[in-house]
Amino acid sequence: DQGARIINLSLGGPGRRPHPALVRAMDYADKKGVLIVAAAGNGDPMSGLGLNIDLHKTFPASLTNTSLLVVAS
Repeated sequence: DQGARIINLSLGGPGRRPHPALVRAMDYADKKGVLIVAAAGNGDPMSGLGLNIDLHKTFPASLTNTSLLVVAS
């Protein structure tokens, strides 16, 4: 509502489903045309290898919003 065009979310974590408040906030930003950049996660804590977030859900990265850009390094 303050005019942001991009929101960076360096947060998230595993789960079976996202918190409803997160889903509402993401949908609201989506409707406003705001690009949301979210971290893909830190991978497997034991091996340090990346995880497939389609199989191992991590939120908000596993959401399907059209304005969501998921990044990893």
